[in-house]
Amino acid sequence: MFAEIRRFMIPVVASLLLLSVGRAEEPQPFPAGVYSITIDAPEVPADAPADVRRALIAKYVLTFSANGRFKTVTNGELDAAGRYASTAEYLVITDETGPGHCKVTATGIYKWRLEGDKLALEAVDDGCKWRRFSITLKKWTKEK
Repeated sequence: MFAEIRRFMIPVVASLLLLSVGRAEEPQPFPAGVYSITIDAPEVPADAPADVRRALIAKYVLTFSANGRFKTVTNGELDAAGRYASTAEYLVITDETGPGHCKVTATGIYKWRLEGDKLALEAVDDGCKWRRFSITLKKWTKEK
């Protein structure tokens, strides 16, 4: 029963967050900017398929624009782009395009916190295994 409730509630919560942030008069509480991490070979799980493994080993630059759009660039190439919405505690990311965008589950929900220039993301619900892995592996450093 809990699984059925969860399966129903996650899309509802994500939709409400997207709608409420899109219409908010105040600026989004999430700190827009450019963040980066590097994932090295020893950090990639052993169960990653060879093609996924190659794609995960990269320098990631994640840009959150003030207009609710984001893009992820890996090793200088666009990986995924889409939209995001936030509250003071949660971040909802929806992939829309790009060669690495998540085709399994377009939307992921994360808890976020900023510690100085470090952005930490913790998965709440995301069926996209490798997006969840890369986004939550380590704290992102704010560049701009």
